[in-house]
Amino acid sequence: MAVVVLVLSALPAGPQHAFIRATIKRVLVDRTEREVEIGRVHRSLWRGIVVDGLRIAEPGGFAQGTVIGVDRLSLRWSLLGLLLHLRDPMPAIAAVEVDGPLVKARRDATGRWELIELFKPEVEKPEKPFTFGGRVVIANGLVELIDQSAPGGPFSQTIRLTSARAEFDGRGHASVDLNASAPGMASRSSRARPR
Repeated sequence: MAVVVLVLSALPAGPQHAFIRATIKRVLVDRTEREVEIGRVHRSLWRGIVVDGLRIAEPGGFAQGTVIGVDRLSLRWSLLGLLLHLRDPMPAIAAVEVDGPLVKARRDATGRWELIELFKPEVEKPEKPFTFGGRVVIANGLVELIDQSAPGGPFSQTIRLTSARAEFDGRGHASVDLNASAPGMASRSSRARPR
C-alpha cells in the first residue's frame, strides 16, 4: 500500500489520468507479478486522487479469481504539505480511504501467508522511519480467510469488515478501531491504542 501511496502522491497534476492509471498498474504488476486492473482515475491537485476499481488477480490471472479488489481507493493530501515535502510526500498525506475491499487471506500448509509474500518489503528495515501521520479508513470490506495450517485442520471463514479506522501519529504508532462480523457470530468491535 505504501508503494501505491507514494506513486499516487508523486505524480504530476493535470489531465493525465491514463498516465496515472498506467503508472499505478505498472508499479503493482512489477511488485506483485500478477495481472492488475485499474478503473477510472480522478485527480485534484488541491484534494487528492480517487481510483474507482482496483483488482489484483490470483496466480494464473483473473480467470482464477481476484486476490485483492477495491471498489474505491481515495488518497487525500494537503497541497501545502506536498510543496513542503517534495522529496518525501508521505507527511503530506492526510487520509487513505478504502471502500468495498475484498481480500483473500490464505495461509498454506507450510504456514506461509500469501499476502505477506505478495507485498513483502524489498528491504527488511527501511532506512527512513515511517512518517505517515494521517488516517486510514476502511468501509464495507470482506475478508475471505483460508488457513491450511490452522490447529485442528484447514479452516475457512468469511469476515465482514463493517468499518476500520487507524490514526497514525507520524512516528510509526497507530490507534485502531475495528467493527467486524462473521456468519454465526455476533458483530464485534475492538479498539487498540499505542502504549
